Amino acid sequence: MGTRKTALRLPDLAAIAADLAFIKKSLLQSKTVFTPECAADYMGISLSTLYKMTSAGTIPFSKPNGKLIFFAKADIDRFLLSNKTKTVDEKEIGASTYVTTHKNSRS
Repeated sequence: MGTRKTALRLPDLAAIAADLAFIKKSLLQSKTVFTPECAADYMGISLSTLYKMTSAGTIPFSKPNGKLIFFAKADIDRFLLSNKTKTVDEKEIGASTYVTTHKNSRS
């Protein structure tokens, strides 16, 4: 009896690619320090965009030996969650509070 080769079907390859992407994302989640490539991947941006952000000083990074740069996951998470927008409820509460505290200044 000879060995029979089975070809992978296209849906099988797509499933494998999806599994690999999931594993890659899971591994990124467990890291605490990122290289620029990993940081860009984690943030979902291009490497050139990340370098522009470092050049502009809009994202924190470390340069321990004066050449290579690294990013702390905690710093990236803080950066990604900055400039939070308020929900409609929060805006309504803020407006209501403003109106009640500034009633006397309108007269």
